[in-house]
Amino acid sequence: MNFLLHRHLAARSLGAAAGHGAMLPDLWRMADRRVRAQALPPDGADDDGLAAGAADDRARLDREVAAGIAHHLQADLWFHRSELFREGEAVTAARFRAAALTAPRMGLLAHAAWELSLDGALVRREGAEGQLAALSRGHALAGEGPARRAAERHHFARVERTADERVTFEAHMAEIDGRLLEGRWVRAYASGAGLSAVIDGMRRRLGLATLSPRDGQALAEVMEAMLERADGLLGQLLEGAP
Repeated sequence: MNFLLHRHLAARSLGAAAGHGAMLPDLWRMADRRVRAQALPPDGADDDGLAAGAADDRARLDREVAAGIAHHLQADLWFHRSELFREGEAVTAARFRAAALTAPRMGLLAHAAWELSLDGALVRREGAEGQLAALSRGHALAGEGPARRAAERHHFARVERTADERVTFEAHMAEIDGRLLEGRWVRAYASGAGLSAVIDGMRRRLGLATLSPRDGQALAEVMEAMLERADGLLGQLLEGAP
């Protein structure tokens, strides 16, 4: 499951800050492949000498973000065990083969491509502007201090990293947040051509060759078909997910 669906599922039952928290495990790994969410027990928040009201607000937001991250981990376990995921991944891989894409290692991206299709179905169902408004609300609540403190608890307090690595991670996260809130990234999810471009970007980040114009067009056609499939299955996912 990709980050837009994670946000939607957590926010509908736990609120906007938790929705933002549910995106963080995916966004962290985009910023730094080593930063992974852990199954952590709830813990108290250090108030750093804040006034009582401010400390209470900060602790509440940290708990909500933590609940969103826990929701992400639970939802991923459910999703990856589901027939909806297994069948969708298999169909995506089969359509990649049928399209005779020449780009190497496309089969490795069938998993991600199906998850992107489901996010795209959500954008088409809820509307890109609605998704962007929800992203903005969650970021306003939890995108700064709560998100940084969550990254500290889940990774930087547990794994030895240099100060420069932490600065680089924070810069990458700020760039990711900016791209999400700007809107073109989210709007791209709603069309096959947009998803083809997103997958091409994923390939570049993984060190794989960029798609040729022919492959880009063929992939756009495949992804439009997968979006239509996801459109028909999204209701089932939303009803069955945690």
